[in-house]
Parts: sequence; C-alpha cells; structure tokens
Amino acid sequence: MKNTKIAWAHHTFNAWRGCDQVSPACDNCYAMTMAKRNPAVLGVWGAHGTRIIAEPNQWLEVMRWNAAAAWRGVRERVFVNSMSDTFEEWHGIPTFTNGAHARPLGGATWGTDGVLPFVKAPLGSIEKGATLGDVRDWLMWLVFVCQNLDFLFLTKRVSHMSTFMAHFYTGDVDIMPGTNCLPNLWLGATVEDNAAKARIAVLRDIPAAVHYVSAEPMIQSLWRLNLKGIDWVICGGESAKGSHEDGSRKLRPMKAVWAKDLRDDCKLQDVAFFFKQWGNALPVDQRASLSPQIAWRTLEPVCIDKSEYFVLPNKDDTGRLLDGVEHLAIPHYDEVPA
Repeated sequence: MKNTKIAWAHHTFNAWRGCDQVSPACDNCYAMTMAKRNPAVLGVWGAHGTRIIAEPNQWLEVMRWNAAAAWRGVRERVFVNSMSDTFEEWHGIPTFTNGAHARPLGGATWGTDGVLPFVKAPLGSIEKGATLGDVRDWLMWLVFVCQNLDFLFLTKRVSHMSTFMAHFYTGDVDIMPGTNCLPNLWLGATVEDNAAKARIAVLRDIPAAVHYVSAEPMIQSLWRLNLKGIDWVICGGESAKGSHEDGSRKLRPMKAVWAKDLRDDCKLQDVAFFFKQWGNALPVDQRASLSPQIAWRTLEPVCIDKSEYFVLPNKDDTGRLLDGVEHLAIPHYDEVPA
C-alpha cells in the first residue's frame, strides 16, 4: 500500500497476511479483527490457519517505489508485514488469494536484474509449494535490490529473528561484500510490558542499520528502560473499538505517566522518540491532544483502573500530543511523512 496511514512510514508492504497470537500485545490486534471480516484475502489467524502471499504485481510495486525514490534522490521508509509477523515459525504451505501455490525456486540467483524470485503455479501442479521460509527469503531479496528504500521489520518473536538473520548473514550468498549488515534494514521489537523488556537484549545483538523499539500498545509502565544499542523508540496507546467493559475487546488505556517516563528515558539516553498516538482512551489531563473537532467539554470522563479517560470511538480524535507537544523524531531524518 502506498501512502500508508502509519505516521512514521511512507509505505506498507505485506509479503503475506495471516499470523498467530503470541503475547498480551496481540489481544486486540487490528489485523486479526480485519482478517475475520475477509479471511480469503487477509488470512485465517492461528497456527492452523492460512497465510496469503502478496500477488506478483504487489512485489513489483515495491520496486517501483524504489525507482521513484531513486529518481527523486530521496529515501523512503517501508513498514513490512503490518498484517503478519515476518519471523513467525509457521509450517504450512502459503498460497495466493486464488489458492495457487508459489513455486519454490531453490538456489535462485540474487541480483539487481529486477526479476522476481518466484512464479505462481496452480494448486496441485507441483509436488510442494514454496514455504513461508521461501517467501521470507524473497522478502530479503527485495530489501537487497531496493536500496533507496529503508525496510522496517517489527516482531515479538525476536529469538526467531535472531536465528534467521544469523543464518541469512552467514549463508552461501555474499550479499554485501565487506559487511554483515544490509544498510537499509531496520529491525524492531515490540515491547508492551515489563515481561517483554527481555526482547531488547536479543534485538541489540542482531546486525541492523537501525534498531528500534515499539512500545505499542503500551499496556504497562516501562520506566527505566535500558535502551543501550537502540536508536529509536515508538510509543503508542492501544486501539480497541469495543467498550472498555467488553471482555472480548477490553480497552487497556495507556497512562500519561508511562508515556512521559518513556519520553524522559529516551532523552536521557539520547534515543529518538516518536509519540504515535493515545489510542481510543485519552487521559483527562491530556485533553489538549483532542482533535479540534471534538468539544471535550461535552465528553463524560470514564473511570478505568481508578483513572479517568475520555474514550472515543475514533483513535485519531485523541490526537498525538504529549503534554501539548508533538514528538516525531526519526533516526537519520529531519522530515516526517505527510
């Protein structure tokens, strides 16, 4: 998708769609909710569900973004797999929307000739379709050939990412002579609560151009977070359109002090801080962040976990001001995508 609504990226690209829940951060996953409405295109969630590969024209579109960025002399950021987890270990055979397999091309040549490293094949016409591991290899090929794009990977499965990247950099292909790191590869870990902090130690040891942490949804205080080796932190509250009393979509608001502490930790450790959103619940003391179209005086504060919030059905209405200030820092860049 071009011109994504994600505030810190220019584009999103889903090499495949479909995933499985792995942590408390997944409880109100927007992608899973969307997939339930359109499973044929977005996949069936779960270990025994489906994984739907992007069509060849969608892979080619990424290469067009790269060509356009090169022509304009700029770099653009691509968030990868917003509808899946790149480093999920899933052992089925992914298909295209129409049920066709992708043909495995074992030993495909890497290069910049612009030829996609896979072809479609009718279901059943080959003994075995390409695996998710094959598609992940093709995705890394895309990163390699599109040097005017920075590819942002985000996972909760950092141990799997570590294993894959170690194999990738020590494999048979000499990707970038003289280096063990693709210069346009940004690797990130979701850190939603204290239990997830351990992901940072694994992340910082994986070669990447940029290491980043996404504290979204932030469902617990991360005060005194050790950000050694981390270049960037994204902070955001949870989006959950159901009532805060709805057990299936329980709204877990982000407290203002949590966001402030994380902002201050970043400042002390010289880490770029990006405040993305409050989510569907805005602390009453942050009312300055409300959309100008919202007359906050008409809103009734709701008490959740002994704190008061304005709960709005549209997360965009809660704004992204923290203590009245926007925080939009991005590593190596001064501009923010419009």
